[in-house]
Parts: sequence; C-alpha cells; structure tokens
Amino acid sequence: MKDQNKAEDELERELAELRQRITELEASLKEKDQTFSAIPTLTQAEESLRESEERYSVLFEESRDAIYITSREGEIVNVNQSALDLFGFTKDEIMGLNAAKLYPHPRDRILFQQKIEQNGYVRDYEVKLQKKDGTKMDCLETSSVKRAKDGSILGYQGMIRDITERKQTEAALRESEGKYRALVEKSNDLIYILQGNRFVFVNPQFERTLGYKASELTAEDFDFMQLVSLESRPLIEARAAALERGEEVPHQYIFKALTADGRTLDLEVSAAYIDYQGALATLGVIRDVTEKKQLEAELLQAQKMESLGQMVGGIAHDLNNILTVILSGAQLELHKVEPGSSLALKLKRIVESAQRGADLIGHILAFSRRVEIERKPVDLGSIVEEATQMLKRTIEERVSLLLEVKRPLWTVNADSTQIQQILTNLTLNARDALLEGGEVTFHLTNVALDKKGVRQHPNAKPGDYVRLSVRDTGVGMTPEVRERAYEPFFTTKPPGEGTGLGLSQVHGLVEQHGGFTVIESTRGTGTEVQLYFPAIREQPADVEEKEGEEIPRGSETVLLVEDERNVLQAVREVLESLGYGVLTSRNGEEALEVYREKMKDIALVLTDLVMPVMDGLEFCEVLLKEYPDVKVLSMSGYRSPTDMPVLQKLGVRRHLRKPLDLAILARALRQVLDA
Repeated sequence: MKDQNKAEDELERELAELRQRITELEASLKEKDQTFSAIPTLTQAEESLRESEERYSVLFEESRDAIYITSREGEIVNVNQSALDLFGFTKDEIMGLNAAKLYPHPRDRILFQQKIEQNGYVRDYEVKLQKKDGTKMDCLETSSVKRAKDGSILGYQGMIRDITERKQTEAALRESEGKYRALVEKSNDLIYILQGNRFVFVNPQFERTLGYKASELTAEDFDFMQLVSLESRPLIEARAAALERGEEVPHQYIFKALTADGRTLDLEVSAAYIDYQGALATLGVIRDVTEKKQLEAELLQAQKMESLGQMVGGIAHDLNNILTVILSGAQLELHKVEPGSSLALKLKRIVESAQRGADLIGHILAFSRRVEIERKPVDLGSIVEEATQMLKRTIEERVSLLLEVKRPLWTVNADSTQIQQILTNLTLNARDALLEGGEVTFHLTNVALDKKGVRQHPNAKPGDYVRLSVRDTGVGMTPEVRERAYEPFFTTKPPGEGTGLGLSQVHGLVEQHGGFTVIESTRGTGTEVQLYFPAIREQPADVEEKEGEEIPRGSETVLLVEDERNVLQAVREVLESLGYGVLTSRNGEEALEVYREKMKDIALVLTDLVMPVMDGLEFCEVLLKEYPDVKVLSMSGYRSPTDMPVLQKLGVRRHLRKPLDLAILARALRQVLDA
C-alpha cells in the first residue's frame, strides 16, 4: 500500500509539472506571437501528459484496493473496478451517486469530512461502510484533499480496504483469549508454566491454595523445589534425572507440597512440554487431592473395620457357644453344692471367669460394631470412681492416678462395661506416654454447648454433655500423629508392643453412645483426651440383679432350636433344672415341623439365630407369619445392630446374648411367658 501511495504521489507531481510547463508555454506564445514555433513544444508536453495519464490509469484500474474521486459535496466522480466489486454497484449506478449513501450512519461521513479537511489527509481511518445490498463492512480509508490553485477544496481522492474479515478474526481471537483467561484465572486447579525449576507463569489459584503471591513464585530466586516436601523430593529428583537421560516419565504424578504457612498438601500434577517464547517449558495443571486422599484413607479404614467385624462376629459366635456350655454347666452345679464349700468356690470362679470372657468378647464386638451396646441411665462419676480404684491396683507405681469430679453430675445413657473399657484403654495409652513416670488425671464435669460452641467440633450437636477428660503429663503427640490417632492399627510403639486399636476403639464406643471425642496434644507437654457424653434427665438405674435373689421357675414346654450339640444339651439341662419341659430341634426346618405337630403343647420357642439349612431369622419369619401369636425368644453369640429392628418387626419378644446366664434366662422366660 505504501508503494501505491508513493506511485500516486509521483504521478500527481508529474501531472502538476506538465500543466505548469504548458501554462508557461502558452503565456510565452501570446507575448511573442510565435504561434507556429510553439506547436512542437505543446505536442511534446501533450505526449508526456498522455504517458503519465496512462501510467496513472494502469495504477488506478489494477489496484486491489478500492480507489475513488469525489467532489467536496460527496458526488462520486470516478472509481476503479475494485471499488465496484467492493460495493456491488455497476459503473453507471455508482457514477454521480453521493458518497454519503455508502455510510450506514450519516454522522460517520460528517466526522470523516471534518478530519480530512482539518489535516488535508487521513491515513488508515477506520470507518463503517455499506454495500449496495446493505451489508455492513469494516474498512480502512486513506484519502487526501484535492485543491484548486487558490487553495479551495475541490474534492477528495483516496483508497478503501475491506478489513471486515480481519476484524472478525481479531474479535474471535479476543473472545477466545478472554475465555481462556477466565478459565485460567477462575480455575480451581493450579495452572503454571515452568522453565527449568523456575515458574514463568502461575494462575491466582496458586495463591489461594499455597498461600504464596504470584510475584513470589515467579521471582528469579524462587525454585520449584521450595514447594516440595522432604518426603517427595526423591520422587521429583528421580523424574528430573530420568528426563536428563532421555527416558520417558509419567505425565501425571502426586507429590506432597508445603504451603506458605507450613501445612502439607497432596497435589496431583498433569504436565506436558510446550514451546514458550522459543524455549522448552512445562505446562502443568495441579489439583489439590488432599481431601480425596483422606477420604480414600477413611474408606480403607472402614473396609478394614468391616473385614475385622465379620471375622470377629464369627469368632465371637463360636466362643460364646463354648462359654454357654461352661457357664451353664458351672451354674447348674453351683446350685447343687453347699454354699461356701471348696467346690462352690471353684465353681464360682469358673462362672466369674466365663462371665469375664463374655464381657471381653462383648468389648471386641463393640469395637467392631457387630453388637448393639446395652445402655441405661448411669452416674458416670460412680463408674469412673470404681474403675479408678481397679486401675490403681493394676497400674505401675511410677504412674499416679488422680480423680477430679465436679458434682452434681448429669445422668448419661451408657453401657458401664464399655465405659470401663474406654478408661482402661486411655489409661494404658497414658501410661505408655509417661516414659519416666508422671500423672494421669480423670476429670468429670457438666458442659452445655450452644451453636457457637459446637462449630469447632464437626460431629457435635448443641446440648448438655458430661465431659470426661483423661489428661497425662507424658511426651505428647506431633501434629502428624494426632491426625492419625483414631486410625485402626496405627501405633507409634515398636513392633509387638502395640496393636493400634486403643484410641480407635475409644472413638467408636463414644460415637455409639451418641457423643464425640477431642484430642488436645502438643509434643513435650502431654495429651488430653476429652470424651463428651450426651446428658439425659432420667435418674440412674438401680442395680438390676441382687446376689441371692430367688430365680423364677416354670412348668411350661419350651421348643429349643440350636444347631450346636453341646450348647443344645447345656441349655436343655438349664431349662429342665428350672422346671420346664423341653423339645429340641437342630435347625429351622426341623423346628417348623415339630411346632406344627405339637403347637398345642408348646408355650414358647427359644431359638438360636445362626444355624445351617434355615437360619434363625428366616425361621422366625416363617413361624410368626403362620402363627402370629407364638411367643419367641431369640439368642445368639453376638447381636448385630441390624438384626434387632428385624427381630422386633417380626414379633420376637426378646433377644438374649450368649453365653446364657441362668438367672437372666430364667427371668426372660417368665417375662415373655407371663406377658
């Protein structure tokens, strides 16, 4: 375009010189009256003028840009073929047409005139023009003023170039850039460009996630490795070494990063190599997967607990069957011998040992959440006082146990055996933290939590609680250990010296009581575990069973359903010792046949839940569907929380957990039969 402008300027200058020469020649001829001698000079001038006009005509017609000449008023005097093609007019249509018709907005024509007459020209003037059919175009106009000898404006001449396509491309590019910019700036992922170990670009999410400002990260003295934790540095260094050797490395990997405030995050990187400003660079997207990793760990923990629970449930069933034989046999013989005799004392020890074994199995089942806890209104202070006295007799002398109770205490709905298990676990943990001896303090107090008070405890609800705190003066925990404290099988003790189940069991038991736990610990200053138990308005329950209390008896017929031969025989002997007649079956199908045949004689069905062929639940369902009024009492080696609602819905009157205690069984039988 510059060459074309230069050619046009040259042509104009030659034409002006020729016109000036012709004018001078004509004046000279008039003065000297040498008309004939002047003819050759005029002919030469006309020839030069013709050659210049031909050159101008070629440039005019062959230009790719639209060229026009108009009067000052806007009347089109001449245009080239490119102008006709651009605007869609024929030569006849456009000649004499006012240029204002080519402007969609008359104001644009007025502004153009003002600018060109002010400066004498316009260069690359951007303006909207329209075709014959009304199609709008973005155009660049370069024009100059045509003046008379006296300087007055005769018109305008210039060139027009259609830049509509270019403008559309630029707009699309701007829109695309805007979208990508918004995507990068608003993304929840961290997006970066890395050259070597130096960031040359980071998006705002870096600051939101890692706490560093973009200016800090892209500074020349900031190294990418400053973000990498010590644990993940070998991984990053190995990747760098492999790249230097020309080996392929995965484009996706996870590393642990350090935030500006010292926290550790799990970051997942997806990276690719690009050319950035003529140099190799890495374009990467980082996603914070810390929460995802935590959820995966929790899922793995839940799966471990589920597997453990299934295994424990099966073992507990078999052990409780064994204990049922031992306990019932010992209790039967105990009632036959003279009280206070040597044999009576031995039998009593067997009974107590069997009951302790049953309690231990109950703790294991509670830990694995395979059994529903047996809660009742209790005074937590009394339970803790009793447990403290017991623990003082078993704990090492280097450890002092202290008790602080702020009475009166509210009542809580709790299982006293499991509260004792909680205290034992926490005391043993505290003892192990007291490397050179120290104190363990049990503190009990009432706490009322409002909405503000529970914000810092995700699992808590507003309400009244009794808080049991177990505080030691031991070595304390690091933040990493505190985060994993409730994780099953996690322990800081050497192999063979800890199972890692203590705190996880405590956590599970407190949650089953409807409460929550809080651990406060700092390395070197000891640990405090706070247990929050929901308070209730009921009074603590009295002791249900008193030693020497008379055991109720009966004379009705009981259908006993049990697959284990030894258990069947032991329970049968207990029932017969209580005065009952007993019919027996080894599975559900057999029991249905017996009941259908002798239903008039059977007052109650006592059935195990875990049996082959037809298990207890299925048996109860079929039996109670056919005979809704039959009185059923169930029993099992463990009681699953999911079984209880089903049993109640079917119509089972009561459920007993093995091993069966003679007195408890006797009372349950009378309770169901007399109802």
